[in-house]
Amino acid sequence: MSWLEYITPNGVSELAILLIILASFFTSAITTAFGLGGGVLMVGIMSLVFPPAAIIPVHGVVQLGSNISRSLLFIRYMDWRILGFVLFGALIGAFVGASIYVGLSPDLIRLLLGVFILFVTWMPKLQGRELPNPMVILIGALACFISMFVGAAGPFIGAMLPRHRLDKQTVIGTIGGCMTILHTLKIVAFGFFGFAFAPWLPFIICALVMGFAGAIVGKRLAGMIPEQVFKKTFKFVLTLLAIYLIWLSAPNLFN
Repeated sequence: MSWLEYITPNGVSELAILLIILASFFTSAITTAFGLGGGVLMVGIMSLVFPPAAIIPVHGVVQLGSNISRSLLFIRYMDWRILGFVLFGALIGAFVGASIYVGLSPDLIRLLLGVFILFVTWMPKLQGRELPNPMVILIGALACFISMFVGAAGPFIGAMLPRHRLDKQTVIGTIGGCMTILHTLKIVAFGFFGFAFAPWLPFIICALVMGFAGAIVGKRLAGMIPEQVFKKTFKFVLTLLAIYLIWLSAPNLFN
């Protein structure tokens, strides 16, 4: 038995598992080098080769590993007030979102992912401002609810933060902490509603190891590639990926 056979769940090809393990390395390197995009690209690639019902639960576990690492590195910079209110809201959003997700058709899941990737890729930059506590709770619930369907809600959390008050390290640590909360609650909620994580664990461990290696490489790559060149290329790749997902799902949904 090859190592790929050992880590490949039933219903998934070995080639697909190899592709996602490599994607874990490259998307982690992208996020570390440029501070954006890895989670969105990862969920898009997963949606091409994984069963739709497994995309968001498995993506949540893989992303949890990278966000825990970031949170630990920046733990002393976190804004704990924001984390507390996001946790309160996310508890609501996670279980409501998971209960709906498990009943969605595979084509609708792909369509939602495609539309979300287009939105995140082309939406205007938002400037966060100081929000009252009830609004932070609401955004936490909304971000976790959205994350149950599309995997990556980082742009919504990032837009919420009052960047005029927080320095870069606090922003990085607080986003990492918020996403750790969201992904943890997602995993608990999907497990509660019956998703079996056990067959995926060997693959998840490999993806986490490759993600850590990608982060090390990404740190070395930072500054070597012009940021404008990267952003234009990255937007082009994500746009093509999103259009393909929409094209793949639309005929079955509207026939």
